[in-house]
Amino acid sequence: MSASVTLNGRALSLTAGQTLFAAGTAAGILIPSSCRQQGRCRECLVEVTAGAALLTAPTAEERDLRPGFRLSCRCHPADGAEGTIVAHTLLRPTLRIEDRALHLPASARGFAHDPAVRRDGDAVLLDGREVHRGPGPILGIAIDLGTTTVALRVIDLESTAIVASASFENSLATAASRPS
Repeated sequence: MSASVTLNGRALSLTAGQTLFAAGTAAGILIPSSCRQQGRCRECLVEVTAGAALLTAPTAEERDLRPGFRLSCRCHPADGAEGTIVAHTLLRPTLRIEDRALHLPASARGFAHDPAVRRDGDAVLLDGREVHRGPGPILGIAIDLGTTTVALRVIDLESTAIVASASFENSLATAASRPS
């Protein structure tokens, strides 16, 4: 008998030397990662609630982790290990966009607003050329496409007011980090 592994309540089928990350993603479990399993991003952190001694010794990338926590891309059952390993991925917090923080400038105070898009009567001008005619707000979108998070803001280009904002995990970065 060899070590059996359960991740997020699902029994995994592991091949010799296969990491918990590789086995979990092969089983369809979404495990965040942006460093392509190099042990640097620490997003693939799992809590091992049973059988931690059956896993390989912690690597250098895991040296600062508290007992019971491992990087799923760095650990696998040790050769000859027998028993049950139980682990779970950590819940990701709700993502949010910071609007106020120390040392961030207030939205428009002290800054001149000089938009490329302007209104002249009912004409909407882009760099002085008419691109649309009609009433209604002139909205723009700001996108921050980060490694792990995508943040979006809809901005009223006439008043500089933030109309809406949202953020979500960059699943393309997470998917790209999985082995193919």
